[in-house]
Amino acid sequence: MTHIMDNIAPLKTKRVTDNQKAPWKLNQVVKLLKRECRKSERMWRKSKLQIHYQIHKEMLGKYNLEISKARKSFFSNIINNINNAHVLFSTVQKLTNPSSQLPPELSSVNKCNDFASFFKVKIDKIRLNITSQLQIAQNLEPLAVERGDLNVMATFDLVDYETLEKTVQNFISSRVDYCNGLFTGLPKKTIKQLQLIQNAAARVLTRTKRSDHITPVLRSLHWLLVSYRIDFKALLLVFKSLNRTGPNYLLDMFHLYTTTRSLRSLHKNLLVEPAVRTKCGEAAFSCYAVKLWNRLPEDIKNAPTVGSFKSRLKTKLFSDAFCY
Repeated sequence: MTHIMDNIAPLKTKRVTDNQKAPWKLNQVVKLLKRECRKSERMWRKSKLQIHYQIHKEMLGKYNLEISKARKSFFSNIINNINNAHVLFSTVQKLTNPSSQLPPELSSVNKCNDFASFFKVKIDKIRLNITSQLQIAQNLEPLAVERGDLNVMATFDLVDYETLEKTVQNFISSRVDYCNGLFTGLPKKTIKQLQLIQNAAARVLTRTKRSDHITPVLRSLHWLLVSYRIDFKALLLVFKSLNRTGPNYLLDMFHLYTTTRSLRSLHKNLLVEPAVRTKCGEAAFSCYAVKLWNRLPEDIKNAPTVGSFKSRLKTKLFSDAFCY
């Protein structure tokens, strides 16, 4: 049995040389900084906090700087310890003009042709499978497909509308609305970035062309613009706080307007607007939300439940956004 195996698959020896491509990375200081850099990276990816990102960025800078120093020291020692002039100049030549030639197997014409042929066959098989499935599902004539009368890819739906709508709501709309109560008072150019994301999601969902106007699409989907969604969240937090269903720290920001005289504004459920003198003060939630609340109609403020408040508020904001 051993004789047969030796004839069919003879044992071959392979010489392996242990050449470290970057021996300067074996420096103890470099290894220690690499370990700390990996540790800070794991902490940042786990917490997603800006402070941890800054720590990781600083550690990465220190690590790269130490690698550069170790590399310079490594080649300096090599050059200083070489006594042969020929070896010295060849080493300097390799450092100043590194070889950029590709391996012979990658520059071969036959290998490139085989690589292109492999993917061409794959694409042809995929197109053939799509065409055959459409013919079976829609009873299409094979000649129509061969003549090119039918745009196969235009009629091939990968995802139905209901699944695509759920995907957009879960992965895009939820991200746009996440903590948007903190965006009160932001400039329009900042909110525009979020609005572009919402516009792109609406185009994907409705298959609208990029050149088409997006406002009718958003109206048909009954989506509020991003700026109005921010106002919606701020007013909802105020309503919950005034009705003792929100956080206590928010309730301390709002104070009902009272006066010693009998005025009509006394029964309008108004809040005291804080006195501010700067744009940053006007953008604060305690000021911005109070101004929005005081401009609301009485029937929305006096809604009996959270559900009715959200329904009435969205109707008003929707009419303001699209000029109903």
